Amino acid sequence: MAVKTDLNMDGVQAVLRKRAGELEKEFLSRLQQYRIDLVKAREQIMFLEKGCDAAQSAMERARSYVPVIAREYECPNCFVRMGLSGKLFESPEGPSANAMTCRKCGTRFHVETDE
Repeated sequence: MAVKTDLNMDGVQAVLRKRAGELEKEFLSRLQQYRIDLVKAREQIMFLEKGCDAAQSAMERARSYVPVIAREYECPNCFVRMGLSGKLFESPEGPSANAMTCRKCGTRFHVETDE
């Protein structure tokens, strides 16, 4: 009887070792996926940090925006979004249309009048 018990013990140990090997492979695969996900998350964080920095800079430029520079109107779109100086000019419709267009970005601005 003792020999039979030893054989069963060997069988049990073999089954348990096999299961442990399967678990090792499963967790190794999971670990690899977590590492890939971690790299992606770090890239996403860097992307979001750059976006926050850009938004912060644009907010500061918006706060410091001055509409008239050297008797010309400056485009708020160019100044705030890109940090560039874009000058506005009257649109081809003429002064009666109350429209101005940026020479750099092409944005049109319509100015309401009290007339």
